[in-house]
Amino acid sequence: MSLALPATGSSLAGRYRLERVLGEGASSVVFGARDLKLERPVAVKVLKPQVVLDAGSHRERFLNEARVLARLAHPHVAPVFDVGETAEGAAFFVMELAGERTLARELEARGQFALEEALRLLLPVMGALALAHDAGIVHRDIKPANLVLESREHGAVRAKLLDFGVAPFWRTGLTA
Repeated sequence: MSLALPATGSSLAGRYRLERVLGEGASSVVFGARDLKLERPVAVKVLKPQVVLDAGSHRERFLNEARVLARLAHPHVAPVFDVGETAEGAAFFVMELAGERTLARELEARGQFALEEALRLLLPVMGALALAHDAGIVHRDIKPANLVLESREHGAVRAKLLDFGVAPFWRTGLTA
């Protein structure tokens, strides 16, 4: 089996034009993309081909992450819009492109936040984690790189939790 990671500039499933790499982890790459049907920016998370070839269970876990997150509705979790695979077998899911600036990058650029600002950003994320825990999902990878900062009106910023890829899903009525 010979799978290849889709390239920047290519079209995924005839619908999503991959414009740039936003981030990369051990098992997946996240692209900033354009939904050609709805004419909006999106993020597309693609499972790396070598992960599929090395361990088939990664593929089902990846797709299950998308299914569970699609049902985990919270203003501080990026919603999932679509899930699928290419004709070549590359598994992917599409989610809101909430922003491209992570808390990690912001901390590198400006240093620590004032306590009030940190609480304003992070307390709502705790609500998202509580919702996930109530659904039987434990994130297990909370870190500044997994919090994207979304610019809102009047200069407000909202943090959204990303990357539930290593979260175990147990006792959920949310599994596929």
